[in-house]
Amino acid sequence: FSHARREQLRGRRVIVLEFEPRRGAQARDDFERQAGVTAGALWIDEALQQMIRIETWFSDDHARVVEGTSIRVERILLNDEVWLPFHIELNFRQRFAFGNFSQWNNTIEYRDHKKFTVSTDSTIELPDAGR
Repeated sequence: FSHARREQLRGRRVIVLEFEPRRGAQARDDFERQAGVTAGALWIDEALQQMIRIETWFSDDHARVVEGTSIRVERILLNDEVWLPFHIELNFRQRFAFGNFSQWNNTIEYRDHKKFTVSTDSTIELPDAGR
């Protein structure tokens, strides 16, 4: 982690931490190889100590995923009770055989979160023992 700083995000005080892989670290499996080419930043709500935004990107190619692929996820505090998804952006770049290349961008926005209560009432009747 590096470049820790404080900012305001949607009216909340946050701590921002940038991250990148440790130079020279040896990966033991595919997950660690992927983490070894991933960099980004975390926005953490200072008062509630919850991650409210993360931006990650590939700083190098990994398998068929190409450098520059990025993901951004934001969460919002609803009714001062629970953090829910708010905004997701995907910029996915992939390389195929023979130099073919594909890129797609997708944005997902969550709106109009609603609070509701569910109650169930059920009874189970057991059959008579004599049957």
